[in-house]
Amino acid sequence: MSAEVSFTKRAAQELSRCFNGITVRQNRSKAQSTAANNADNTSQQPINGNQKPLINESTQLIGKTQLTNYVNNRSNNSCHNLNLSPKFNHKVTPNGTPRRGSRNGLLPPQAPPKTWRARRKNYLLNVQRAKYIDELWSDNKFLMKFFTYFSPIERCLLAQVCKTWQTLLYSDHRFWRHLMPVLFCDELRREKSLTSAASDQQIVVNTCGPQLGLPNGADFVINEIKANLYYSIDVRSFDSIGMFGATDGDIVDFTSKTRPTLLNRLTTVSLRNSSISDKGLEVLLSSLSSLLKLELTGCNEITDSVMWTALVPKLEILVIMDCINISDETVAAICQMLPNLKKLQIQAYHVTDTSMAYFGSTMARENLRVLMLHHCWELSNQGVATLAHGLPNLHTLSLSGCSKVSDDAIEVIAEQIRGLRYLDLSWCPRVSDASLEYIACDLSDTLTHLILDRCLHITCIGMGYVATMTRLYHLSLRWCPQVRDFGLQTLCSMRSLKSLSLAGCPQLTITGLSCLVQMQTLSDLELTNCPAATPELINYLSDNLPHNCMITI
Repeated sequence: MSAEVSFTKRAAQELSRCFNGITVRQNRSKAQSTAANNADNTSQQPINGNQKPLINESTQLIGKTQLTNYVNNRSNNSCHNLNLSPKFNHKVTPNGTPRRGSRNGLLPPQAPPKTWRARRKNYLLNVQRAKYIDELWSDNKFLMKFFTYFSPIERCLLAQVCKTWQTLLYSDHRFWRHLMPVLFCDELRREKSLTSAASDQQIVVNTCGPQLGLPNGADFVINEIKANLYYSIDVRSFDSIGMFGATDGDIVDFTSKTRPTLLNRLTTVSLRNSSISDKGLEVLLSSLSSLLKLELTGCNEITDSVMWTALVPKLEILVIMDCINISDETVAAICQMLPNLKKLQIQAYHVTDTSMAYFGSTMARENLRVLMLHHCWELSNQGVATLAHGLPNLHTLSLSGCSKVSDDAIEVIAEQIRGLRYLDLSWCPRVSDASLEYIACDLSDTLTHLILDRCLHITCIGMGYVATMTRLYHLSLRWCPQVRDFGLQTLCSMRSLKSLSLAGCPQLTITGLSCLVQMQTLSDLELTNCPAATPELINYLSDNLPHNCMITI
């Protein structure tokens, strides 16, 4: 009997711990009822002195047979012999075992999903818990995450902290996207001359010491500097490079001492203020098999002949600015040698109407989409008309500084190039309100950018034509002396305009500028050198224009 009571006590303790407060179904057999009554009589006795019974008398207990089955089956994680009421099934798992962690018969509430900010915070906290603060700066996983919060320019400074940081930053090319490394060749030559002068002075003072060759010593220092530069460019996987003040010797040095992986990766090369000759340009372009963009600025030693021999047929973008030897022959070579050219930007003072006929070739007509002719003083209306007939698929055209272009040429452009989206007529003194009428009639549905800087004959009548353009996004009227308040008020009805420049317009008053508060779509407003832009007016515009509108004064 004592063994039975001891067994019942242990079973009651286990049941009380797992099923405290749970009512068992009453549809039990006669044998089970008898066993339950015996268990009830036993459970009424105190278990440990003054300790209260673990199971209430009013609760119908499980019989001795079920107690035995439960204790035996619990070790096997199975309680399917217990017939619990469906009312309390939320405390039992699908296989019948009691669910732990519940309180008052209810499961604990589930936490909401964590946000990205919370996950990032937990990540940083876990990292800091795992290591000391000093050890974090040498942990590669933490540093790779840490470097993502800086701009590419700031990473250039971080790479100079230590060798470990430099290695990590150089190993991931994603840190250096959209950057162009620049080699200042003239500064390297200046450093070489200073090193040679210092070595000369040291040898004169120390006449008893070994006299090393001075030029060789200076060359060794410069070669070390260049080797480090070439290595840093290569390991960071740059695909573009710029060179300032380069000569033919610098070009040969770069192509011979740089690894082929870098030369085959370069897609963009910029040469500025360089004195390279035709031979140096040929050497450079012949070593770059993947070149897609070439920029030549201030290279006065380059002539027309190199364009026939050095240009790579894969070029898609060509920029030639301020090269005094560029003429019509260069345009002919470009149109014939570059079948994949999509953008051409030329600033040439000797390009005439004759060269515009070359753009009518099949290759240029099909692929060229962006043409920017800057300060082509010899270009007249006849050349522009020829250009418009030869390139009807252009979507960007700039005639900035073409002083001989007048309203007749703009009329042909508006009629022939019907898909034009960007038009730059700045510094064209012969353009008047008639040009704006042609543009508003034929390009109203396509033109998004219109540049009219320094157009001296644009008046309020022309502003009325511009106001009818439904898709105009950007309008620039810098230093247009005849734009007045009435013309500015007509522009206030435009709902598509987001960028407006009125810099240097002397006829505008505070009354006219105050009307700009009606343009609630503006995001950029320029009022530089505008006499009526007083501090009170700027405060008024800031309070009434959209909050994201940037006012430049």
